Amino acid sequence: MAIMAGISLVISDMLILKIEEIYFIILNLCVGRIDKERDNSPDPKTVFFHTIKIIYGQAAIIIDHWFKIFDSKLIKAHLILMVKINSRIYDKKQAILCIGALHFDRLAHCLYPYQPKASNPVRYDITPGGVAHNIACDMAKLGGDIAILSLVGGDADGAEILINAAKSNLNIDLVTRDMTLNSASYTAVLDHDGDLATGLSDSEIYTHITSEFLKKKLDKIRQYGTWVIDANLSKDSIDFLVNNKGDATVFAAPVSPSKSLHLIDALKNIDIFIGNQREASIITGLPVENIDQAIVAGLAISQNSQIKMPKITIITMAADGAVINNDKLTAHFPIAPTNIVDANGAGDAFFAGFCYYYNINNNRIKNPDSEKTILIAAMKQAMAVASLTAEASGTIRDDLSLDLIKAKIRQLPEYIIY
Repeated sequence: MAIMAGISLVISDMLILKIEEIYFIILNLCVGRIDKERDNSPDPKTVFFHTIKIIYGQAAIIIDHWFKIFDSKLIKAHLILMVKINSRIYDKKQAILCIGALHFDRLAHCLYPYQPKASNPVRYDITPGGVAHNIACDMAKLGGDIAILSLVGGDADGAEILINAAKSNLNIDLVTRDMTLNSASYTAVLDHDGDLATGLSDSEIYTHITSEFLKKKLDKIRQYGTWVIDANLSKDSIDFLVNNKGDATVFAAPVSPSKSLHLIDALKNIDIFIGNQREASIITGLPVENIDQAIVAGLAISQNSQIKMPKITIITMAADGAVINNDKLTAHFPIAPTNIVDANGAGDAFFAGFCYYYNINNNRIKNPDSEKTILIAAMKQAMAVASLTAEASGTIRDDLSLDLIKAKIRQLPEYIIY
């Protein structure tokens, strides 16, 4: 009876889907989301079949909502297969593939000053996280065609994070679910003033994203023109990817000071490095405590090899803004006036803002002057997206829009060219 009731609820929910919602799905497919390689003129058969795929994806979300009353591994397995169908077809050479972490963050906010070795009353929040995930979601909100490659477990977290990624308009075709593993997770205990008291990271599953694992997916990976690699991957895996990048443009996200060391040997094959001052200091062995030192460190990263790669290095410095180094531009960009609510995710948002703008304008670089102009505009967008994210709660700002970004850009102080 319970199963019949559940099925009845699902059917009733599907029957009351508004006609305009289905129309929006079809419209979304027709206006450039399918086969951009065919001049945005897909044949009717293509439109029909991919419309069915998207509707299946929406149905999967409804099914998940109602079947949470059951504990059926079979139902959940089928649900994930249905959600995986919900992947958009687009020109992958213009799309961006984010490779790395996809998991839930658990934040325990202490209601009183944190007491070690004692029970602490907290308010508990669970949010989707992972550097690759956060960057991907921010770029999807800006309008990009974004895919993610990661590995999740066979537990409830694995099912839920896939559903969330699909709802965030990410292509999850390259996400693998291993039913024998537990999904990664990060737990942060925040003192009552918001500072980190302690953090607990379970990222063992990412050690299974080996070079052999990636080799099996390499043909699909190389269909994408731009890659974002986060250093949650092992050094060997990162080296494998950059040594097989072909003509892809590769961005590197160091993730943390300790994990930034995973990038050391890969830098000569990375096009764009974006990290904070602590990560830059670990990589270069130089102090990075002010703007002048950040410029020196950025140059040291770019000049680590004879071919001078990465060709662009950006070092973020929290309240002191960010510094960019390139053979066409060395400059410091101060932050916009920001009413900070939650600085978590601001670094990932900066990364997303720069990567998205640079990717969609990269083909417009015809000469040194046009490259300089694009880099300045990309930095402004990055600064604006980071500021807007810090002004909202959570690592991803739900209402992020181009209008908000344009307004924030107008508030930016003048940048300084060196």
